[in-house]
Amino acid sequence: MLRDLLAVDDLAQRLVETAPKAVEAAGGAATLIALHGTPTGALFWSLRPMREDLWCAMAAEQQAPHRVNTGE
Repeated sequence: MLRDLLAVDDLAQRLVETAPKAVEAAGGAATLIALHGTPTGALFWSLRPMREDLWCAMAAEQQAPHRVNTGE
């Protein structure tokens, strides 16, 4: 059970690192994991599909620092 909790905590940290604003706007990492998280057979956690607009917001936020022309 401790390994399971550590895996969930790791997933939450990675979500926040990836797209902190989008994750917070969606209710936080813990909420996203509670709604969409599922354990795998290999003692990891994965996320079931979320709303497309949330995925797009997370992807846009994660990629923003890597864009050459941000349009500004």
